[in-house]
Amino acid sequence: MTIKQNGGIFGRKPDFIGITFGGGSQELNHYSEGSWTIDVQDESGNSSTSSNSNGQYVRIGRLVTVAGFISNINTTGLTSSDEIQVHGLPYTANSYTGSLYFNGVIVANSTTYTGLLSAALLDDSNYFRIFDMPSGSSSNRFLEVSALTSGSADLKFTFSYFA
Repeated sequence: MTIKQNGGIFGRKPDFIGITFGGGSQELNHYSEGSWTIDVQDESGNSSTSSNSNGQYVRIGRLVTVAGFISNINTTGLTSSDEIQVHGLPYTANSYTGSLYFNGVIVANSTTYTGLLSAALLDDSNYFRIFDMPSGSSSNRFLEVSALTSGSADLKFTFSYFA
């Protein structure tokens, strides 16, 4: 179906399932929603365990919005000086050469940090890192495993990215 500027609606093209807004480059051809498995890892690829986790997503076109929580993260077996990575995003981030996206909201309990937490998502990846942005400081950093109190740390988050 194509919706024209003047409000006219026309039938769909034979090889396209979706909605076109005014022209071919304005196609909306993807909608999905569901759950995804949250996997908290260190940068060496070791996975943590937890007592409970839930990841949900909605994708409309290229825009993916994720939300999730993971509670009582057990860091046994993780390298304390490694950065925390949250793997398992439902779609790989779009590839914009050399890009790093900071967005969303992250709330953490039983975790040591000094500022505002944000999701840091590299292009062409399916995981994010947690970025600590202290107010009025130039010492921004990625959270390390040692920032989590093993067995009681919780993470809750929501953010959007392009697939």
